[in-house]
Amino acid sequence: MYPPEEYLRRASVVNHRMKDEPNHKCLSYQWHEAKTTVLEGIFARGDRKVSDVIEYAYTHGCYFDAWNEYFKPEVWDEAFIACGVDPDFYTMRERDLSEILPWDFIDTGISRRFLENEWKRAVLDQAVTPNCREKCSGCGCAQFKTGVCYGY
Repeated sequence: MYPPEEYLRRASVVNHRMKDEPNHKCLSYQWHEAKTTVLEGIFARGDRKVSDVIEYAYTHGCYFDAWNEYFKPEVWDEAFIACGVDPDFYTMRERDLSEILPWDFIDTGISRRFLENEWKRAVLDQAVTPNCREKCSGCGCAQFKTGVCYGY
């Protein structure tokens, strides 16, 4: 992830460029507060240590944080400090492909090897995998016999 300031800068660039498009009246672009986005990144990448932070924030009044008027970033900052958890550990460091991830125990049918190859294609090769409706990429989801993959 990027630091909050960079996230806001990029969101602003996208917002301004969209307004220059000929069909700008048909377009809508919304983004979260930068601190909300960082928190979402922590939740997405977090492990069991983040649960202590969530419990602390909840017991100190964080209930409806998806709504800007209820979001209390200062309580979340306090929660990370009180629980000894560094938010940057989850959002700012580069992960090694050999690292065990908090969600590795969940079997979605998609292999870790496939996801690593997708990351390499996207980041290193800047290639886009075709839509599943166009061509099966062999991720493993077809084994569940449901969804867009089933029958292709």
